[in-house]
Amino acid sequence: MHTIVNTLYNSTEIIKKYKDNYNLKCKLVTVICFNRQQSRGLVMNNKVIEFANQVNGEFEFDIYNDTD
Repeated sequence: MHTIVNTLYNSTEIIKKYKDNYNLKCKLVTVICFNRQQSRGLVMNNKVIEFANQVNGEFEFDIYNDTD
């Protein structure tokens, strides 16, 4: 998520313009797959939160646990 937000961060005005012109919504979707050896944790830095706020976006997390 951080890599994508870093790429789009300076495009918030363009994103907002598209949202307004075409009646679009922003959603930041992340799919997380954990295996047994991984701890379950998620960190969003301030830049990600700020970006979502600037484009009035929502977060969606799909989390899967691999038990094999």
